[in-house]
Amino acid sequence: MSPAAASNANATGKKKGFLSGITSGGGAGRTVFMAATAMGLMAVLVTAGILGTAADTATYYVLNADVAARTQITPDMLKAVTTSTEGVPTAAKDLVFVTYNEVFAKYSLQANDLVTSSNAGALESINKDLPAGFVVASLMAPPEDAVAGKIRRGDYIDAYAVGAPNSATGAGGNTISKLVLHHMLVLDVTVSPSTITAAAGQQAGSNLAPGPESAAARSGIPSLYTVAVTPMDAAKISVIRGKSIFLTLSSNDAGKGPVDVQQGLQKVFGSDPVGDSGAGTAAALAAGKQAAADAAARAAGKVVSPRPIATATR
Repeated sequence: MSPAAASNANATGKKKGFLSGITSGGGAGRTVFMAATAMGLMAVLVTAGILGTAADTATYYVLNADVAARTQITPDMLKAVTTSTEGVPTAAKDLVFVTYNEVFAKYSLQANDLVTSSNAGALESINKDLPAGFVVASLMAPPEDAVAGKIRRGDYIDAYAVGAPNSATGAGGNTISKLVLHHMLVLDVTVSPSTITAAAGQQAGSNLAPGPESAAARSGIPSLYTVAVTPMDAAKISVIRGKSIFLTLSSNDAGKGPVDVQQGLQKVFGSDPVGDSGAGTAAALAAGKQAAADAAARAAGKVVSPRPIATATR
């Protein structure tokens, strides 16, 4: 064998010997090689998984607090939610849309609700769905004279006013309280405009802008009520403005016809006996609780026997 051939043979032998030392069956070298290969593959898979997860996530937005009807929705009312790309609701409006468009709640919304075309959009006229012959007016009453500020949009209310029908001064005990507006539909409730302006002045640069449809207008206890009334009732509102006004929620059987309710100082402080102001309420409340319990039982698949209808008397 020539020297060159011998040299090639030795080199080939070294390569074979090196590979056989790593991959030979049962050899420690083969075990090391297989472990290193497995670890490399695992590292590749983990890296791909991380990159894939980052690439497959997306963000959408929900409300971060309750929003009253007709309130403008602003970017600071939204919070981000991170999910998979497939999990993003297609109907959800994003931050850019709310930033560059005037978006108002069509009805009361709750925290974590999506902002969509079905529940928010351009501000509609407040008299949009009123029947012909109705106008929109407003009247103010402090919370202590308006069901402790618990009157809400959609409620029906009555208004009582204090005055003296035959005397400008009410001299001689002629002052009376009279039901002057009955079963008015409340279209909106807001806080006093002066309260909004004062708050905005104290917190310059905040979101407390004194706009009539801003969140600030609905961020406190209501005292200004927007109602749907006939033109004649609107005239009454203008007459009693400046008088002492007292608001109540209308009774559950209201709206069946005209009513005449008035009381004067002489009668209130007269010698007539005082009746039971709560007569019939206990039985009605008990019936309501029983009806709720029966409904829950029926929902659970239980048989509920019909119950006699209780008639409240006064």
